[in-house]
Amino acid sequence: MLERFRHLHFGWIYFIAALFAVMYLFLLNNTAHPDLWGHFSFGALFEANGQFPYRDVFSYTAPHQMVYDHEWGAGMIFYGLTKNAGSSSLFWLQLVLYGCALGIPLSLALKQLPSKSNPLKELLFALFFPLLALLMCTLYMPTLWAHNFTFFFLAILFLLLEQWRLSGKKRFIVGLPLLFLLWVNTHGGFIVGFFVLGIYFMEALIHRTTAPRKSLSAKCLILIAFLCFITILLTPYGVNYIKHIWTFWFLDRSDIVDWDSVFSNRLPPFQPFYGIFYTVCFLFWSISSFLSWKNQGFKTFPRVFLLILATGLEGLLHYKLVPIFVITVLGVGFQLSFPKTLWSSVKAVGVNRKRFRAIAYYLTPLALLISASYMVFMFCITKPQPFSVHVSDQRGMGYPIGAVNYLKEHHVQGNLWSTFVWGEFLYWNLYPNMKVAMDGRFEVLYPLSVFQDFMRFATPPHDLEIPLKYGTTHLLVPNNRTVNKVFFDKIEHSPRWHKQYQDTNAVLYSATSIIDVTRLVPKEKSFETGGSPLTVDDFFRNIPLEKFEVKK
Repeated sequence: MLERFRHLHFGWIYFIAALFAVMYLFLLNNTAHPDLWGHFSFGALFEANGQFPYRDVFSYTAPHQMVYDHEWGAGMIFYGLTKNAGSSSLFWLQLVLYGCALGIPLSLALKQLPSKSNPLKELLFALFFPLLALLMCTLYMPTLWAHNFTFFFLAILFLLLEQWRLSGKKRFIVGLPLLFLLWVNTHGGFIVGFFVLGIYFMEALIHRTTAPRKSLSAKCLILIAFLCFITILLTPYGVNYIKHIWTFWFLDRSDIVDWDSVFSNRLPPFQPFYGIFYTVCFLFWSISSFLSWKNQGFKTFPRVFLLILATGLEGLLHYKLVPIFVITVLGVGFQLSFPKTLWSSVKAVGVNRKRFRAIAYYLTPLALLISASYMVFMFCITKPQPFSVHVSDQRGMGYPIGAVNYLKEHHVQGNLWSTFVWGEFLYWNLYPNMKVAMDGRFEVLYPLSVFQDFMRFATPPHDLEIPLKYGTTHLLVPNNRTVNKVFFDKIEHSPRWHKQYQDTNAVLYSATSIIDVTRLVPKEKSFETGGSPLTVDDFFRNIPLEKFEVKK
């Protein structure tokens, strides 16, 4: 009992310290994710028209196309919370989802620590848990987005399956269909859940033929899996949703930064270190799980090895999927017998057991608490903004706020071609006067030909004729002449476009084929914001719901 208490005490110290650290990171970098504006627009469209918005009204390159929004449930949650409780509710929702996604598998990891103390396993836990917590929040967690729901539901899935596997009580898995019903209507990451479910089913099937166990019933699990699969049909899109998900899963995303590898040079400067940390964790747990399987004579189904290897490779290829690997390691990675074998080797060289345990129990948690205390201290000194979700810093950087204010002030109408990450922010603020060419819904809306044209324009030699063939009237680009020197040299000598507005963040061009009733706004008279950083609430409360009403 004392050992078990020490395990729990030891593990939850980490968890509390990690939450302090994560809250600090959230407060320092809590800028609205580009997809958030699309979620708001979906919710407003649904509310204004009283019916599910199946077809798009925001784009002019894919007008009235069917939109298979696999994040529609998350969008309704984000919209409802912000409308009724402000954007601060999104901050707390993010913290709850993160805490559960980390805390639930942590509880499984603590149960997997042996009742008879294994000092090496405890030290491995002490060393890897802070690293795993860091991997979960460094890149994907600075802001709330729909992927958080996948990580949350995956943690619950592991909890239910592991409780069923260890206890043999079927009541732990009867809730899986409900879990998948929520998951399917919230985010497309439910495909990972079916993969995990398939691995457990294969183990149950093998145990039935080689080493029957009461806790694993293939018949029961296949029935549950079938009911979970049926939930895919229980979406607003019906049977067509299956076809869309199949296409979505195999879509080429090489041009999208969010889907880069952990070593991508398009990510922040600290990215190489992040990639190294992740690779160390991936190699350690992959090798450990394989050796643990080998120590059992390859007679059991390699459930842990397959789960860690598959999720680890996905995280290596796409950094946004790293949290799935972290949840898997915490959920099943501490079942391994390999560390026990290694501890025998460590004892052979005369390592003092008590001193080894002291390192695991006290030094690392102490370092975590000191770090968390320092972050709380820095928070009190720096006094970051309140818990609301931010839109920009004091100069209006991040989103083209000045250009949006200019277009609204002059009641400009037309078709706006802009960058990928600005699209949803633009139509949230400018619809119905202006529609966009491309936004973050490229996976669920835009034809491949449109996306390819968009990327051809965005990369050298920048074909300036591409936007015009779609009927584009205005072009909005980031004002970064150092990076885009070739583009600016080309467009400023083009007779097809002329500059209409500029500020330190964006430059607006209009096609010479349209009648321009406005003049270029000088930089000193631009519509940039000043004072305190703006929050999502500033752009939410000023949007009239009536503008989302679609004329029939």
